[in-house]
Amino acid sequence: MLQSDSTKQSSPRDGAEFVFTKDNVAIHPTQSASERITGRLELTKQSSSLFMTWIPYKGHSSAEARLSDNERSIYTIRAVPFADIRSIRRHTPALGWQYIVVVLSSGELLFVNTVSFIFIST
Repeated sequence: MLQSDSTKQSSPRDGAEFVFTKDNVAIHPTQSASERITGRLELTKQSSSLFMTWIPYKGHSSAEARLSDNERSIYTIRAVPFADIRSIRRHTPALGWQYIVVVLSSGELLFVNTVSFIFIST
């Protein structure tokens, strides 16, 4: 079963099945809104495991157009197993951006909202 707000569909990689996709999810490597890098968040199932992946689009904004292939791969989050996720917390303020905080077992934090996806290593 695929849940998606996406109008574009791509085929799952390596025999994985899409469980959920969300387009226009962005990384904010700095505080500046002009530096955001948009991409696609995917939840995929392979065998009995669930994975979370974020892949940046190519050249949709000025920040994305400036990214080299090496920088693009730095920001790409590939197949994080849900078994490696310690907790997920949802923040829904009355005013401002909604987001979730995903804490990995390694201590790394992933911040996600409907427009933003921020990766911070602690």
